[in-house]
Amino acid sequence: MLGKITRYAIIGVSIMMALEQLSISTTVVVESFIIIFGIIPLFIILIFLVGGRNLVSSMLSGRFLIKEYKSGDMIEFDSVSGQVESIGLLTTKIKGDGGEIIVPNSEMAKKMIKKIKAE
Repeated sequence: MLGKITRYAIIGVSIMMALEQLSISTTVVVESFIIIFGIIPLFIILIFLVGGRNLVSSMLSGRFLIKEYKSGDMIEFDSVSGQVESIGLLTTKIKGDGGEIIVPNSEMAKKMIKKIKAE
């Protein structure tokens, strides 16, 4: 993702330099540069922060859960108990007595989870 952003930034700067070499008004070039690299990214970040809070929360919680638990661990929280099948970017799959349960990582991170030792 960082590579793509860098690529587009280089393309944008190259276009701005070409426009300046074609004797297009420097104020137009500067204003276009400010709009492209200033206002639009800020608008995208604002949308992401407002709409993507839960998404970011689940992603960060997933990183924490991956460090703490592994596939095959037996866990218990609330009224759920079972074996961790997988921990993904957004959700955790738990195989319990009642079948497979999919829990958002952000919700799991808020719970008091008891790790049950195998006998």
